[in-house]
Amino acid sequence: MFFNQFKTIIRQLAARKMYTIINVLGLGIGITAIVWAFQDYRHGTSFDNFHKDQTHIFRVITQNDGGDVKNGYCPLPVALFAKQDFASVTQSVRFENRYITIKGSQEEPFSDKITYTDPAFFDFFNFPLLYGSNDLTSLSGVVITESVAKKYFGNENALGKNLMLFAGEPNQKLFQVNGVLKDVPINSSLNFGILLNFENYQLTDGSKLAANDWKYLADAVFLKLKNEQDASRLETDFNKYVALQNAARSELKISRFYFEPISKMADHEDDIQNNALFQRPGNSGIYGPLVLAILILLSSCLNFANTTVAQANQRLKEMGVRKVMGGNKLQLIIQQLAGCLLITFLAVLLSILFNMWWLPTFSSMFEGIKLEANYLHDFTLIKFLIGIILGVSILAGLYPALYISRFNASQIFRGGLNYGGNNLFSKLLLGLQITIAFITVTAGFGFARNAKFQQDFNFGFNQNNIVGVRLKPEEFTAFNEAVKNLNSVESTCGSVSQIGFSWRDKQLEVGDRKKEIEFLSVGDRYFDVMGLALTHGNGFQDQNDADVNKSIIVTEDICNLFNWKVDETVNKQIHIDTMSYTIIGTVKPLMRNFFNRSNPMVFTKTTDDAYTHLIVKAQSNKLGSVMDQLKASWTGLYPLRPFNAFYQNELATEAQRVNESIAKIFLWFSIISMLLTCTGMFALISLTILKKTREIAIRKVVGASLKDITIVIHKSYLIIFIIASCLGIFAGMSLTKLLMDLIFRINIGINMNTVMNTLITICVLVCTIAAIKIWQVDRMKPAAVLKAN
Repeated sequence: MFFNQFKTIIRQLAARKMYTIINVLGLGIGITAIVWAFQDYRHGTSFDNFHKDQTHIFRVITQNDGGDVKNGYCPLPVALFAKQDFASVTQSVRFENRYITIKGSQEEPFSDKITYTDPAFFDFFNFPLLYGSNDLTSLSGVVITESVAKKYFGNENALGKNLMLFAGEPNQKLFQVNGVLKDVPINSSLNFGILLNFENYQLTDGSKLAANDWKYLADAVFLKLKNEQDASRLETDFNKYVALQNAARSELKISRFYFEPISKMADHEDDIQNNALFQRPGNSGIYGPLVLAILILLSSCLNFANTTVAQANQRLKEMGVRKVMGGNKLQLIIQQLAGCLLITFLAVLLSILFNMWWLPTFSSMFEGIKLEANYLHDFTLIKFLIGIILGVSILAGLYPALYISRFNASQIFRGGLNYGGNNLFSKLLLGLQITIAFITVTAGFGFARNAKFQQDFNFGFNQNNIVGVRLKPEEFTAFNEAVKNLNSVESTCGSVSQIGFSWRDKQLEVGDRKKEIEFLSVGDRYFDVMGLALTHGNGFQDQNDADVNKSIIVTEDICNLFNWKVDETVNKQIHIDTMSYTIIGTVKPLMRNFFNRSNPMVFTKTTDDAYTHLIVKAQSNKLGSVMDQLKASWTGLYPLRPFNAFYQNELATEAQRVNESIAKIFLWFSIISMLLTCTGMFALISLTILKKTREIAIRKVVGASLKDITIVIHKSYLIIFIIASCLGIFAGMSLTKLLMDLIFRINIGINMNTVMNTLITICVLVCTIAAIKIWQVDRMKPAAVLKAN
């Protein structure tokens, strides 16, 4: 019985090839989208969920005195004293990153990151071992990841091999590889490649770092508690360390400590600074795809329902025969749902093929994302797909099944059936499809416009032809002399800090008010090279150390902190650390990128013997050539030192790449949404024409114009389109602006041009569909229609 029913369904779908292809393709795209969004959601909410004893492990973070955001760093001695002072603390682990020069078996040394931590690290965190040992007690051994082993030793077994750390420097030292770990999962806040014992940490002068040195702030400190309920009490008890820290670092005072469970340490967006750990994608990156995918899946289900209802006229006699032969309404509903189930199953198979391309493509668009779909072994995904098959079959097939099965057999065979009636529900479904199309198309145009805006955005300083080179103070003079006369180099300057790449967070004090600012130490000609234009006052005097530790230039957003008038800011006195400064000039507020809030900035002058950056301004369109020349000059001077340089426009490039990727995604999905809407509209207009065929023929016989016939066919759809357009425009504008605000601190928003482009695009498509159907009606021969009826 079941086999016969299955064969019947197969024959029916095969007989209606176009209907089957359209719906399998439409549902396949919708299911592709929802699987993508589901996997993206799982990735974004899975950070650090693979560690054991999660509920007992906490990260200690701080808040600065006068600051309104938290800081990821923690005073180093907290790890030592917490175990001694509080019985609730059973273990502690320090975590500190540092970039140094490393040499393995390769010829050229690399500038790479190493991580100092404690032997208890693997008691806290679960990072599987491939081979060797993960014991960090040895002061001459390191544990590395699989990718680092390949980077430094190729395909050789890295176990027992040596890595030269601080290569080419007086304190260089060989470390033996004791173990190799699997690569750190992409959903881990802790990211590292080379681990070694914290006792190996050295200060810049080569001396050992004392564990009780309150001046030092570690990137992260983790504590394991006997009872997780003690965390809130310990936050208060840790106030005893505030005075010790502030006495050691009067220029960077803290106000309190926070205990953060490791399950939450990836959840920060703009509410934490100086954070050395990786963060999960923002809420826009988790929920944005989910909303978009739901809209596309819903549109494909609505399209399925409408096309099923529209083509059901071909099955009316079949329904009549089945009812005459004893088939009841429930049996007909089940058979119709079974057909929907089969189409949905085929759509799932098609979505697997689509996602073999789409998931890697999407992952390549964004940093820190790698989506995969293991359909055979991921049981959560398998259960989700089963739910999708059942849910989509019911959502897309229940209304058509109920609608088709309700017809009376006698009416069907007598020819008295007015098929479809007003079919109001199908038209409402079409209206919802049109609304979804407006939402996705508005987002597509909106993000495309925002990408153009960001491409031309003025950050307040020179972004596009600047190269920065990191170096040691003793290397600056020789390298600067070798560089400044190179072809295509317009000018150079020295600096300790660099906008967006290197600065210090400090407290600025005016009277009894304290605010956090970004403190940058710069050299002669820095403002000219970086294109920083003064709005008031004067700049630093070149070749004159009178400004060092005395004068300061501030961004105008500092005026808002203290309610100053911008034109009255010059000559005001401020305090930073233990120093007093006089404001000699102001510049416009600066933005590092479009993603994060920038603190107000202050610039002070430093002496040339402290420079750690060479800033190079290239001639227009010569940036790549200049970078090649810089590397060649560096290799000639320092062949054993890695060349460590960056492009200033890297700050904006990532934002631009993200925005262009988002715009591309919305473009693809808006096209899909419009095609689904056009298919549904085509089917329903065809149904309307089918119902009104005799009426249209009579009207043509009595001399009705094409305009009159068009009104008869499209009047109800015009009303639906107007209502859906209003809803879609409002929803599209609201959702697109909300999504832009979640992703970018600075965006262009939505304007009437975006709305008009959306309206024109959809109107053209809808009018094209309507025109095609009117053309078909115009070719109708009234006599043939009336004879047939």
